[in-house]
Amino acid sequence: MKINSENDESSNEHSNAVKLEKSNSAEYSKGDSTIRQRRRPFSNNSTASQETFVNRNNSRLQYQQSTYRYLVALFVFLLLLLRFRQNYFQPDESLNYENITKIFSSGSEKLSSLEIPETNEMGRYRVIIRDLGVIMKKSDIVVQNGQLISEVLFGLDKEIQDAGDELEEFRHQAENFFWLLKSEMKSISEEIEKLQKLDGSFVNFFMGLDGQSFSNNLDNFIRERLKSIEKQIPGFQQQLKQVLTSIYKIQDGAKHAHEYLIDGEREAEEALKKHWSGDIIDHTLRRRAETELGQVQHIIRLLREMAPNLITFENFLKEYRRKIQDVTKEVKGVPKKPSEEDIKYLKNAVVKLEEQHAKFTSAEKQLGQKPIDTYYFDDIVNSKNRDCTEFSAMIEKSNNVHLKKIRIWSSDMVNAIAFLYSDDTSNIYGTPGDGDPYDFDWHKGEKIQHIVIRIGSILYAIQFQTDRGRISELRGGDKGNSYIVHNHDDTPFIGIHGSFSRQICSIGVL
Repeated sequence: MKINSENDESSNEHSNAVKLEKSNSAEYSKGDSTIRQRRRPFSNNSTASQETFVNRNNSRLQYQQSTYRYLVALFVFLLLLLRFRQNYFQPDESLNYENITKIFSSGSEKLSSLEIPETNEMGRYRVIIRDLGVIMKKSDIVVQNGQLISEVLFGLDKEIQDAGDELEEFRHQAENFFWLLKSEMKSISEEIEKLQKLDGSFVNFFMGLDGQSFSNNLDNFIRERLKSIEKQIPGFQQQLKQVLTSIYKIQDGAKHAHEYLIDGEREAEEALKKHWSGDIIDHTLRRRAETELGQVQHIIRLLREMAPNLITFENFLKEYRRKIQDVTKEVKGVPKKPSEEDIKYLKNAVVKLEEQHAKFTSAEKQLGQKPIDTYYFDDIVNSKNRDCTEFSAMIEKSNNVHLKKIRIWSSDMVNAIAFLYSDDTSNIYGTPGDGDPYDFDWHKGEKIQHIVIRIGSILYAIQFQTDRGRISELRGGDKGNSYIVHNHDDTPFIGIHGSFSRQICSIGVL
């Protein structure tokens, strides 16, 4: 029993101690909770969180700094690699850009100095020859040789027409060739400047356009441009041969005509000796034949000078093609990177080409003017002009009939001319246009002092002046070449002659 009592007491004491401990613990916990609520920033958990935050910031900063160092290192590496590639691919000997410009400048200089008659100049010679042919055919002085001279002159006229056609095609090809030179030189200059700006850039590097790619791009581009020029030369040479062939035919025909004209002149002189009191018209005819003979001789001299000039140009084309091929072979490997001086040199070459091209297209007696006002314009506007009908119109007729009025229909050309007489008769040459005609009154007894004409393939404009000083309006257009037709001794004329179809083909004075 005693033992139990002691055990009970011991148990009670233990129970009380546990209760006291729980009570104290609860009170402490209550108090501690209050303290933590007041002093949370100073708690152990808060301090650990702050340390973690600082550590994270430090790690992030270290990562960013490390990344920046890597980027800087990569940047330096790329610069070194790019410099290495440029130095590695830079050749010891590189293309001289001056050789390219020499190819273009030599071609343009040769073309701009190539002087041959314009096609309208050839047309003027045709007018002279045809006019003389008409005179010889109608001549009552040069009887034995007149018809033959006329046929020979008309044959020569046909040869000049054919040569004019060939010259016009040659002029057209020369114009295209000159334009091609200027265009290709400009393209090469612009391409070199563009690649020069790209070379060494990071865009260029990342696209894989290293020094070798720069070379290949420029190499291929220049080759293609030079080949496009070379391809034009064979056709140019062939056309030049056709021009030379036609000129040789003219020379032979002119020589043949010259011999007949000398015979005709002798016949005229003999006729005048027998008819020393001959008609003034016949005397004027002889003087006119002498004048026209001088014109034909001028044609012969000009054509003789033209042929060697063209032969020289033909030889130049052969050599020029070889030079282009040489420069094309030279454009290989890596051209040096063009300097500012190179770019400036190329741009100046382009400007020079453009100046020479302007000179080429505007210079007189060169291949500049289109054949709109040439004699064979009838191929376009009047295919029947080669079968023109001849006419002659006198100021006075028999039975005291005289000219009262000259009527002219015109637009950009002379469409028709009519002579209206005092007996109410009229003669019309050409095809009157739709517009109102121009009338120029003619006084009885007046003669023609001279006429002013503009003529090419057809009669484009005409003006009459009487021996009394009266002048008509200049009617027609502004095409063709301008001439004043008069006698050297100012002897007045008594009529006009010429030929016509739908327009006035040719005109002269009697």
